[in-house]
Amino acid sequence: MTQTDSISTQPVSAKPVSAVSHKGKLPFNAARIIDALPADATPAQQDSAIQANLPERVRIRSTRPDTLEIPGIPAKKSKSLSELTSHYRQTFFDGNHFMHPEVSDARLGIQETPLPYQLRRDDGITALLLLVLMLMLVTFSKSKKSLLKQAKELFNPPREYHSLFNDEPGDQQRTMSFFVSLALLTLSLLLFSFNKLTNSYFISPEQPYLTLLSNLLVVVIYYFFKKVSYHFVNWIFFDKTKNKKWQETYSFVYAAEGMFLFPILLLTVYFDLNTIHTLFCLGFVVLLTRIILLYETYIIFFPKIHGFLHLIVYFCALEITPLLILCRVLAFINNNFVIKI
Repeated sequence: MTQTDSISTQPVSAKPVSAVSHKGKLPFNAARIIDALPADATPAQQDSAIQANLPERVRIRSTRPDTLEIPGIPAKKSKSLSELTSHYRQTFFDGNHFMHPEVSDARLGIQETPLPYQLRRDDGITALLLLVLMLMLVTFSKSKKSLLKQAKELFNPPREYHSLFNDEPGDQQRTMSFFVSLALLTLSLLLFSFNKLTNSYFISPEQPYLTLLSNLLVVVIYYFFKKVSYHFVNWIFFDKTKNKKWQETYSFVYAAEGMFLFPILLLTVYFDLNTIHTLFCLGFVVLLTRIILLYETYIIFFPKIHGFLHLIVYFCALEITPLLILCRVLAFINNNFVIKI
């Protein structure tokens, strides 16, 4: 017999290794079995000695119910465990609308670059603007004469006051309401387009609409707050006729502002009008309407020279201050609230 598990070969004794001499009880440890072998025992002899002297351990399977449902091993399931199987399969993200296990995350090729949100790529905004444009053209074509007459009376008021809405008052009120709503919607869309969120990536498709809705809600509250404030102050200091005249003029000026802002909105959304030019056009329209309101305030409430100081205080308190508050509220919402949606 020769040693074959080494580089050199030399004859070795053919001593059987089926049993190892030891003292005391049988060594169940592999290290103790190797220590009991002769010093010149080869690895093959050591392995044979361990297999011959180390008894096989008894494998005892657990009789407890298998709650993990390991495949290949039948488990004893009690009735209560069968009823709770669905609860074991539930995960932390069950019911979350962001969890879509059916969508594969495997990508082929180079990962694409996501595009920022833009109003002109939104089908809902496009449909809304198209609908508003059609309604505006139809309404303006039906009320063109009346609107031009009201515009002339702004700068050439008659000696005796008569309502701007004497002819078909119901239709005129609906026309003014439509154009005022158009002005509020246009202003909110312009503010949304100026906001830095239009060049950001939204985590959900609903977030741009929530942002736009919040801007629209703030603009509507701003408009009605000013209207109620004007009505309350005029009710205290002026008579009913002047108050009614002012309310009609106020609605008409805002309606005209909406008609002038809508083309600017279309140029901004679909023709990439420069931001500086857009701000200039918006500022020009807003400044022009405020000058007209200032002039109408002077004509209706303070026609005399000594009322000029009262005019400045009145106009600043009810027009300039709410406008500054509107800017601050919109900045707070867009920077702190909308991002956390």
